[in-house]
Amino acid sequence: MIRITTFCLSLFVLFSFEHAFSQEVNVSGYVRDATGKEKLIGAHIINVKTKKGVITDHNGYFALNAKLNDSLRISYAGYKSPVLEVNENSQSIFVDLQMDGNLKEVKVMGVRDVFQPMTQLKSKDFTNIPTIGAAPDVLKAVQLFPGITAQNEGSSQLIVRGGSPGENLYMIDNIPLIYVNHLGGFYSVFNPDMINSMEIYKDGFPARYGGKLSSIISLSQYEGNAEEFKGNFSIGPMATSLMVEGPALNKKATYMLSARKTMIDGLMALGTTLSEGNDFTFAYGFHDFNGKFTYNLNDKHTLSANFYQGDDYLNLWAESASTIPNTVGKSRLQTVWGNWLGALQWKYKPNARLVGENSLSVVRYRLKNNSFYFEDEDNKEPTFDNRFQSSLMDNRLQSDWKYFNSNSLTTHFGAQVSYKTHQPNNTNAQNILTENQIIPVLEGALYFDEHIDFWENSSLKVGGRFNYYQNDRYSDFDFVQRGQLAVGISSNQWLLARFTAANQYAHLLYTTGDIGANEIWIPADEEAPASRSTQYSLGYKANFQQSNWQMESAIYYKELNKLTTYKEGVAAVLGDSNWKNKITSGGKGESMGWETMLKKSKGRWTGFASYTLSKTEYQFPEINNGNAYVFEYDRPHIFNVNLSTKMNDKWDFSANWTYQTGLPFTPAVGLRNSPDPFNPEIERETLIYGERNSGRMRDFHRLDLGFNYHKLTKRGNRATWTFSIYNAYSRQNPYFNYYHVDGNTDFSLGQLDYSDEPLKLYQRSFFPFLPSFSYKVYFDKGIFKRSSKEERANRPKSNVWYHKE
Repeated sequence: MIRITTFCLSLFVLFSFEHAFSQEVNVSGYVRDATGKEKLIGAHIINVKTKKGVITDHNGYFALNAKLNDSLRISYAGYKSPVLEVNENSQSIFVDLQMDGNLKEVKVMGVRDVFQPMTQLKSKDFTNIPTIGAAPDVLKAVQLFPGITAQNEGSSQLIVRGGSPGENLYMIDNIPLIYVNHLGGFYSVFNPDMINSMEIYKDGFPARYGGKLSSIISLSQYEGNAEEFKGNFSIGPMATSLMVEGPALNKKATYMLSARKTMIDGLMALGTTLSEGNDFTFAYGFHDFNGKFTYNLNDKHTLSANFYQGDDYLNLWAESASTIPNTVGKSRLQTVWGNWLGALQWKYKPNARLVGENSLSVVRYRLKNNSFYFEDEDNKEPTFDNRFQSSLMDNRLQSDWKYFNSNSLTTHFGAQVSYKTHQPNNTNAQNILTENQIIPVLEGALYFDEHIDFWENSSLKVGGRFNYYQNDRYSDFDFVQRGQLAVGISSNQWLLARFTAANQYAHLLYTTGDIGANEIWIPADEEAPASRSTQYSLGYKANFQQSNWQMESAIYYKELNKLTTYKEGVAAVLGDSNWKNKITSGGKGESMGWETMLKKSKGRWTGFASYTLSKTEYQFPEINNGNAYVFEYDRPHIFNVNLSTKMNDKWDFSANWTYQTGLPFTPAVGLRNSPDPFNPEIERETLIYGERNSGRMRDFHRLDLGFNYHKLTKRGNRATWTFSIYNAYSRQNPYFNYYHVDGNTDFSLGQLDYSDEPLKLYQRSFFPFLPSFSYKVYFDKGIFKRSSKEERANRPKSNVWYHKE
């Protein structure tokens, strides 16, 4: 690796001299939407003469060298493609693209395709994916790609190449977010109205990303419309949302605000209260608040502030027996969990070649579980009062820089420092603090990436990350290396080789199937050291028919070491002061597989098909007698098909079909007599379980359908009705298996049935045929004013107007 780094530095000097002796202009700037001045991420800038080009980054920024009088073509899907002539004033420019509502087929011959190492999704890519509740979900769209699947049916928890849910790094505008799900994983916290684009890395992580083993999910938010006030309002069976955006400070600044709230809280409480025979009231809900303010001081300095707050809350009120005559006791259970995020960012472009992004952020995740009991319903003070809390706070300072030395060499470097406070367990019983362990840790990193283009269509990217971690007497210093070689075998085909190493300094203890989250983060220490992963992959990627079709395929091998999880038979540690005795470390994992995907991105019908063949095994000294076992979320075969089309100017249609091998489970292999825990003098038959995860549930498959109907309201506002059908042919897919008495409807998961009937294996299924709908209306500054017939007649008829690229 030292030789590779020396080679890169030598090329750096070589290309520097090349630039010094050539008559070139460094063209740099931003590509924006001409109407709202939104930055366009992933726009192509191609030199018509040399057929070489670049792609705008997550800030809409680009830089490339060109000679005087060269022509640059700027293109972005759904927009006109202007051609700019390079001159002395092209060193710092803003390119504003006009939307094209009457796009026709344009054939561009001989233009070199620009290779991207990651999977990138734009907003329109995840708004057309049918989901439960007919509401777009960015993480549901990600699950359709090869190598990525959900933890369980309907879940937004991601399993990437055999890694656990806690091994994925989620970033919003380069700020890490700790908790990313609602409703136990069924919805993600990312409001799609705020998301501009998303990048997904399964391997080949850029060196600027660290701290997680399996994947990087980086989301970029819109900055807000710089020309006029706009927004939208949507309502559906699960949640209602509102988003507004517009200019401020004489159009030198923009803002974007959104809020989302469930509608079912009160209905659930009312329904359970009025149900005959119920002596309890139950309610669940969640909310999200997002805000972004951006101030452009000049063409060199941009300041922005981000805010996010989201919570889930579950409440149960119940009547219970009381020791006081003629009184009824009352009990209440309350669980609240969610995130706070606040960040300040400063983007600085001192010259055309160097651009930096500096940020100061605070992110806090906390889980609270409170229980109260009132002996007399008239008492104001509880007889019993227990409060448990677990939290993690991340205070982070980071500075990230990119230097465009030439068209062939780019250097990415920076530094990060993070001060975190872990609180695995705060227990307060009857106002007496019995456990409150706060663990401060320090993390730091220095990193660099060298991206070198060579030959006609090939590139080499090598990088390194120096990690430092300190937790009391436990410390870790390591240098992890990343590398990627892309060899162009033609103008639009590549062979790929990647190596990725990563460390993770926090372990997630996760309770599956628990709507109350129960996610606890514990820091690495002597007993649970930092986890590590190494991954190798070989792949092929190609674009065909003027990029109408794309294909990618890869094989990979990943090793995981020093993993930490619950001991066998333990499901939770919240509220337990001896939680360290319930975890086990020293685990290792091995995952390997083959992934392939074929995508059609243009034409009347678009979509893709993806297939994953994989195998993942874990091994812990204290689990399964020390023998290797199949990973809990291992699915050897996954096949996804997605299709969408514009039926006419008003109707869109989309469909997804997925097939997956059934999840593993631990089967029973026999029966034995055991003392009844409630009456030791009586023996009952209990189950003897075999090898961990040695059985398989039934295979999983499902068809989802979606329709969008676009119209104009009487006031002339754009509106969309979304209709979705989840599990269109009502497949009874297993959510979990369990043993129970034949014909007994009294189901209690996790408890033995003490009848004399034999136990049998059953499956529990959720989510049958499930139709839903939502309504969304778009408005501008004329929302309160009824449009004239002439204004309504002049509204665009093409479906382009309802997509925000």
